[in-house]
Amino acid sequence: MVALNVTVALVSFVALILDASPRTTAGEGTSVSATKLGTAPVITIQVQTPDGKSLSNVTVVGVGPSAKATLNGTSIAGGSERMQTDTEGRFRLTLNGTNLAVAVAAQVGFNLSQSRDLTNNSTIIVQPWGRIEGVRMNGNRPLTNERLCWEFNWWCLGTEMWEWFVTRNETSTDARGRFAFEHVPPTEIVMRELHQPQRKENKTDLSVTLQYIDVEPGETKDIKLVTAGRTVVGRLV
Repeated sequence: MVALNVTVALVSFVALILDASPRTTAGEGTSVSATKLGTAPVITIQVQTPDGKSLSNVTVVGVGPSAKATLNGTSIAGGSERMQTDTEGRFRLTLNGTNLAVAVAAQVGFNLSQSRDLTNNSTIIVQPWGRIEGVRMNGNRPLTNERLCWEFNWWCLGTEMWEWFVTRNETSTDARGRFAFEHVPPTEIVMRELHQPQRKENKTDLSVTLQYIDVEPGETKDIKLVTAGRTVVGRLV
């Protein structure tokens, strides 16, 4: 009986972790109270900085399966709906039964929440951007002109949003293999190496996972992306 209770507790704990949204800070809110316009409930959300300052006149983007969005620097293009916070940093979100990614990108920082986690009078906190700098190495040799990018770790944030919310951030290493990325969201990301497709009919670059990185708010992360072993060139038929 003791072993059974421990197993049940562990399963419940794992389920709680998998259902959580990283970097989403919400107030307790109210789970029932919401203003109804028509048939769909409408909730009010407060947007703030970590020190409690309200963020007025910033754009909040709702991203769902019907319309993709692209994070480019400190702005988000596209999305299924776009909302604006008022002078007190509040906006209204209509809950239509479909889970949405609710994203804020501004000069002061970034937040990515999910509508299923938000209740009326919740507060979402926009955390300062991070920065990544580092060197790309093959053994002891720096790699020059290597194309690199980062992406969200969707296994951490929610795989259902994998194709909804894309990022546009690419750079190439210099003569010493050095690189840098500005305005990196404070969450877990994946560093990838990009390669042009060998066949003309393939329009999408091939990407190779190099390293998983957890970026803290306001942090500058200095990393080494090192490939071990020898480079083999050949042809696969």
